[in-house]
Amino acid sequence: MTWILLIISGLMETGCVISLKFADGFTNLLPVVFYTLFGFSSAYLLSLTLKILPLGITFLVWMGTATIGVVVAEYFLFNKTYSFSKIVFMLFIFIGVLGLKFLDKH
Repeated sequence: MTWILLIISGLMETGCVISLKFADGFTNLLPVVFYTLFGFSSAYLLSLTLKILPLGITFLVWMGTATIGVVVAEYFLFNKTYSFSKIVFMLFIFIGVLGLKFLDKH
C-alpha cells in the first residue's frame, strides 16, 4: 500500500506541474486552484510514505514518477516529441523505479 501511495503522490506532482504550465504566471485562477490541490495532495501522500520507506528511495521514486508523468502529459497535451534515445533513457528511470520496488521489503 505504501508504494501505491508513493506512485499516486508522484502522479499528483505531475498534475501540479502541468497545472503550473496552464496557470500563466498565476494569472489563471482555475489552474492555480488545481496547482494548489495537486501540490498539497502530493506533499501529504509523500509524507505518509516517508513514515515507512527510506528518504532516498522515496524521493527517487517520487521524482522519477513525476518526471515520467510530465513527459507523457507533455506528449499528449502539448504535442511534444521525443527522440528514441530520450525515450530509452526515460525507460531506464522506469526500470529503476520498478527495481527499487521489487528489492524493497515493504
